[in-house]
Amino acid sequence: MKHTSYNLEINKRATKNTTYPIYVRISQDGKHRKIKTPIAVSKLSDFDSKRKRGQWIKPSEPNYKKWNTVLLHELEQVEQAGMDLRIAGKIATANNVMDKVNSQNSNLSFISFAELYAERIEKEGKYNTYKKYITFINKLKDFTQHKDLLFSEIDLKFLNDFKSYLYQVPNKRTPNLKLHPNTISKQFDQFASLLNKGITENKLENYTDPFEGFECKTIPTNKNKLSIEDIKKIINLNLEKGTLIWHCRNYFMFSFYCAGMRASDLIQLRGTNIQNNRLVYSMQKTNKGHSVALPPEALKILSYYMDIKNPTHSYIFPLLKNDSPYAIADTVEAIEKLPSKLKTLLLQHVNSKNSLINKGLKKIAILAGFTQKLTMHIARHSFANIARQLGAGIFDVSKSLGHGSLKTTEVYFSTMDNETTDGAILKVSEAVNHTEGFSHKYLQSLSKEQKKELIDILLNELK
Repeated sequence: MKHTSYNLEINKRATKNTTYPIYVRISQDGKHRKIKTPIAVSKLSDFDSKRKRGQWIKPSEPNYKKWNTVLLHELEQVEQAGMDLRIAGKIATANNVMDKVNSQNSNLSFISFAELYAERIEKEGKYNTYKKYITFINKLKDFTQHKDLLFSEIDLKFLNDFKSYLYQVPNKRTPNLKLHPNTISKQFDQFASLLNKGITENKLENYTDPFEGFECKTIPTNKNKLSIEDIKKIINLNLEKGTLIWHCRNYFMFSFYCAGMRASDLIQLRGTNIQNNRLVYSMQKTNKGHSVALPPEALKILSYYMDIKNPTHSYIFPLLKNDSPYAIADTVEAIEKLPSKLKTLLLQHVNSKNSLINKGLKKIAILAGFTQKLTMHIARHSFANIARQLGAGIFDVSKSLGHGSLKTTEVYFSTMDNETTDGAILKVSEAVNHTEGFSHKYLQSLSKEQKKELIDILLNELK
């Protein structure tokens, strides 16, 4: 019987997230098994299995000290499992060591796994998901008073105790209030997500799901939305052209006319997204393609920022800079191929511009005499609400918003073709602008087939 050896090795084939996972390899009698560690590097050159023990990851990786410590712990855990088998008089075959490690994995640190997983997500450029995970992890560490938390310690009682704690946590934005029940529910969504990933990655096959029987109820909320009259108040505001607040009105109204286009998508729009008086783009949130008709009012807004007849790859709105290092990526696919640091930078800039727009909309709300909050997302709620009030079917609204299912649309109060969808969008545009039918200029721009389709839409809506 040959000696059992334990080594670290890297998977030289990159994952879809362009990282290279590191494994503990157990070899004995020509057979081997591999156990995946929580560590994955972004460059093959950052890891060398022949380096001194505990120094496998080179200083070229910013997290090399912490990650080497984790790898050493992972290797020692496997070595200890082999030693325990020999002490018990059993043969330390690769399979036996693997089974022994799996049986011990319930004593793994959940918090350490969660933090490492969040770091991996950040390195992949998924900045918004990373922020959600870190927010949850920080709350969990506060609850445990920064003591370690093992997978084996997470049971139904722990979840209920953590829930009770969260109900006492002050709201950061309004410290005199506690966390909203729906916010608490989202924290447990992050908890369940990380726990399930930990169970899968560490192969905790016999782990009992602590979320079975756990409840964290949400409460219905009234989504802020504007009426037709409110939209008209915004349109009729006398704002100085070229000012920030004037631009912010344009952004809000363009989003509204385009079926409540999300701010993150609007901020990143390129001239090439305008095709034959249609807005054609991939929604960042879902990565799904979306195409909507541009009513005359939306085209008018675009005319302030671009030559509609000669579109370019440049950003349409003066929010992101065309000379930014990430600007070279002009499609969702190209953005996914950017280095993680550039993807993170792009998301940070998009979030920053969204906040800037919402500050401008706050001033617009005051000028319009609104008592309710006004944000870019309210354009989305308002479109859905007004479209329904004007008789648009839920299928029409669902497709216009780009929802994947009617259940999502029903939260706001399946598939349909573009003609019906365009009818809903154009109908809302007409209602808030007092237009009767479509403008003569717009009709002239349509082909015979498009005009026939338009007539069919109107006839269907009159039924």
